[in-house]
Amino acid sequence: MSGRLFEDQDKWIEFKPRPSPGRYWTGAIGIALFVLFTGSIALAVPEMHWLVAIPFVLIALGVTIPILTIAWYFPQMRYWVGRKELVLQYGPIMYDRVPLDAIKSIRRRNLKARWLSSFRFPGLALFYVDYIEQGRVRMCATSASRQILLIDIGHRRYGITPEDEMGLVQAIRERANADIRISENFNPERTSETTIS
Repeated sequence: MSGRLFEDQDKWIEFKPRPSPGRYWTGAIGIALFVLFTGSIALAVPEMHWLVAIPFVLIALGVTIPILTIAWYFPQMRYWVGRKELVLQYGPIMYDRVPLDAIKSIRRRNLKARWLSSFRFPGLALFYVDYIEQGRVRMCATSASRQILLIDIGHRRYGITPEDEMGLVQAIRERANADIRISENFNPERTSETTIS
């Protein structure tokens, strides 16, 4: 974990995401797109000047390199619970800090994404994803729709998939210094007494 996380907090608890085939799906899609682009260029090159082919090569690289980079950093997805905040990390690509005292609710939900959504593949959802019922959710999860732990801080929602859900919610409860009740299905609202039930 980045050293900057230790600047104002003395201890962090690490939680790994739920296992999924997201890395392989993302990598396979990236490779398939690269083969498709480069194959098309190779077939067309004999009929066009090589200078004309350069923009198509750059487009191919611009599309596939980010996807392959996402696949490469898949094993570095982590959730860190500190004394004051929850950090969602995806290697050096994503680094979101969620103040524990801002959390209003934690729920486990199956979500329905819109067709024209953001970065999501089977087994992986990152950045902002648009859902039919929940609206825009900031995702750092190994699932795009099933069994998402939805964290609501009022003006924003986060979606995560920790392998140890109970452990993560318990760590948040203890470090938020709040009287948090945890239901079996994590279907909870924080009341004016800062309670998650």
